[in-house]
Amino acid sequence: MKTLKDILEEGIAEGKRHHEQAIQLTRELPAIHASWLEQALTSNLEELFEPFVSKSDMTRIGPENVELLSPFVHTAFQKDASGLLYAPRFNFFRAGNGTRNRGAFYRLETGPWAKEAVLMLFYGSKMLHVGCLLTEHADRSIEGLMPTLKLSEPAALKSKIFPRVMTYAEALEYQGIIHLADFSNSPQRGVLDELLTGLSCADSTTLSGGNEI
Repeated sequence: MKTLKDILEEGIAEGKRHHEQAIQLTRELPAIHASWLEQALTSNLEELFEPFVSKSDMTRIGPENVELLSPFVHTAFQKDASGLLYAPRFNFFRAGNGTRNRGAFYRLETGPWAKEAVLMLFYGSKMLHVGCLLTEHADRSIEGLMPTLKLSEPAALKSKIFPRVMTYAEALEYQGIIHLADFSNSPQRGVLDELLTGLSCADSTTLSGGNEI
């Protein structure tokens, strides 16, 4: 992959305008990335899950019901898990030092995994995670349920935040944010679609019926 220095040097013949455009892009890129992340964690997920939330098949976990997240986190977060909830002021790409370990969470309310599973989109210090949380006492596992998803247990999240977690992960500042720019065709959207179907929340008709973002 070419560096910015390489690109500038190759285009030096185009004069200072080429350099000025590169400077402008560098200045604006963090805000662009922040916007893509914000949209993915809010409006994109809201539109994807709206058919299930409206029928009470899923519940979005927010500040008003954050206690619903307690069974899915380690003891240190159980009294107040609100520090894990995404809000615009905690955007990873905000000016200065963005906040880590934030995400969006939706609990299943019906079906065989009712109240035992949460679907999430979450970012840590480096990685963007999409996947599923289970309660510590859930008597089943999803490892063998959907082998094509190739989900794994992220060691840091498992040991520090979520005792039972399976995710697909990408580097947020590279592949992750590029994919979120086109959420409807992203691997993250694909994983959530397969989890919804595999956990008996939806069928292909529900997911394709006017629900593209």
